Amino acid sequence: MKEIKHNSHGFGKRHLFCLLSIWTFLILLPVADGEDAIAKYDEYKQNIDMVILDLLMPKKNGRDIYRHIKETRPDIKALFISGYTKDMLTSKGIYEEGLEFISKPLESRSFMHKVRSILNKRQ
Repeated sequence: MKEIKHNSHGFGKRHLFCLLSIWTFLILLPVADGEDAIAKYDEYKQNIDMVILDLLMPKKNGRDIYRHIKETRPDIKALFISGYTKDMLTSKGIYEEGLEFISKPLESRSFMHKVRSILNKRQ
């Protein structure tokens, strides 16, 4: 089993891209920060069925990005990731109950199972 690790040099993003490219149902759009995530979403929104967002990102956090996206796509599916625990994120007001969440480091099999289960859910 491979773990996906993230560091300040972006290794996690490149590694995640390599992992996700194996499954044809996912295309990763790497972003620099929260504002870039919104811009990329706005550019490709017709082709996006699900977003995977780090809850803590520069400029805008994942929850704020998700709120922006939900304004135009209330049916969008989302998975939130973080190296912090749900309890810590909840205490900081970043995580809210009901969001799909998985902790880093990501184990490839459980990550892909989580993504598939979210995509298979009906609204």
